[in-house]
Amino acid sequence: MVLSMVNEAAGCLGESLAADAATIDLAMVLGTVGRPHRGGPLRYAHDRGVIDVVAALTALTSVSVRASSLARSCAGWRDEKS
Repeated sequence: MVLSMVNEAAGCLGESLAADAATIDLAMVLGTVGRPHRGGPLRYAHDRGVIDVVAALTALTSVSVRASSLARSCAGWRDEKS
């Protein structure tokens, strides 16, 4: 579930729906009654490691059709990895 949220946040970033990752993280923290001191989904991805997040999403795509549609990594990750 967390990886799906992280993936969608990266998609928003990749589609330039927000100015930067911090804006998306703030919106997620405030919109989901998150814990501001922990950051949002993109901060989580940064802390975990973008390459690890993409690897986990890729592994989930082989689990089932439903997981595949939820976990297919979005184009936003291409920008983050470089």
